[in-house]
Amino acid sequence: MYGVIGMVRKLFTWQSFFWPLFAAGCLAALFVTLNHGPIMKDALEYDTIAKSILQGHYDLGGKPTMLREPLYPLMRSVVNIITTELTVILWVQVALLMATIWFVAKATGEMDRRLELPTAWMSAFAYGFAVYASRHLTELLTAFLLAFAGWAYMKLLRADDTNGRSLCWAGALGTAAGLVGLTRGIYQFFGALMAAILMFALVKKTLRHRLAVAGVVFITSATVMLPWLVRNALSFQVYAITQRAGVVLYVRALNAEQSWSALSASVGSALFGQASMKRWYPEIEPIITQHQRKVWQAYEELVEQGLSDQAVDAALLKVAKRIIFSSPETFLRYLAWTPVEEWRLMSLPSPGTPDFSIEGMYIAEAASGALTIRQVVTLLVVHFIDWMWVLLTLYGLVYGFKHYRRTFIPGFIVLYTLLLHAPVDAVIRYGVPITPWRMAIVAMLGAAIVIRMHGRIATMTNAR
Repeated sequence: MYGVIGMVRKLFTWQSFFWPLFAAGCLAALFVTLNHGPIMKDALEYDTIAKSILQGHYDLGGKPTMLREPLYPLMRSVVNIITTELTVILWVQVALLMATIWFVAKATGEMDRRLELPTAWMSAFAYGFAVYASRHLTELLTAFLLAFAGWAYMKLLRADDTNGRSLCWAGALGTAAGLVGLTRGIYQFFGALMAAILMFALVKKTLRHRLAVAGVVFITSATVMLPWLVRNALSFQVYAITQRAGVVLYVRALNAEQSWSALSASVGSALFGQASMKRWYPEIEPIITQHQRKVWQAYEELVEQGLSDQAVDAALLKVAKRIIFSSPETFLRYLAWTPVEEWRLMSLPSPGTPDFSIEGMYIAEAASGALTIRQVVTLLVVHFIDWMWVLLTLYGLVYGFKHYRRTFIPGFIVLYTLLLHAPVDAVIRYGVPITPWRMAIVAMLGAAIVIRMHGRIATMTNAR
């Protein structure tokens, strides 16, 4: 009896994980209750595929597809077996969000115990994170699987070799890596990366042990994805998770085809906001989402002509490559667009909608010439915060790898995500799954500052 009472008291102390998880759950529940996202565009496609799964197919528009990764529609279809009420899947995502924060905090705690609670609290109130519980999109499922994979990696590093614990954790890591590859195609190589990292991270172990652990991670990850790859190979003659490479590369190619002035305006828009550029340089139009709309319109037109999704994407990929390598100048602009897209991927979302960044704030007022001084100041302040958010992430990557090396799992996950998005057009919501890991990085930097200040105060006190 006293043991139970003690556990309950411990649960509700200020040092307990209960409070940040409770706060995150309440915030996410608030978004689900008051501002749940509509079923349209990407969300409509996921919902349509989920319903087709219940009929024994994986169809979109009445025909088989590989345009969307399978795991999120599969999760929706499982929920639909129980109930067709659309908000139920959102409450499942609230639970996923809370579990994500727990796994990220625990993984960070394996790296440094002092970072557990700060990471949990910062992730709970991470701007633009909890709102995705109210969206019918893949982001929170992706975040959850990345969080579990990161936790499994850290448990693997800390595991002893008794009773095959290392191999068990390797299997868990490989399974999570394979599942996240089936949720967002860009993570299909995540298992291979983790296997390669473990060959160096377990340097104190024997070569045989390292090969066994890395092999389990790689083989498990590949095995999880294999049925879907075989399905696509048999149906579409393509060994791939999904086929949107042509779309995202074509958008970047169209950007690279524009002038240097347009690129400069886009840099200014990313750093200071589209409204600021409209006020200061109204004659230059920054490139934001214009080409995304253009490419998808062209995509739909080709599909309506009878071409398959795969044929359309392959055609767009071919055209994109031809544009990029059409001249040295175009190729240089293609490379120069990379930091712009990476910055946008890491930027803060807009207060009005999480689907767009703060870059678009007050654009209607600026276009009509009604942008006030107060709004200009607000833009500068908000973008300054955005700069700090991005720059702290980048500096934290350097600091973290220097101080934590093989245990710096937030760095591995964030860096992988940034590098894999570098060659193509990026959407701000693609950066949502790494938000809690970025919070862990900021918590790490904050802890380092506090420790350093405490050391200086102690030194000054002792000197007296």
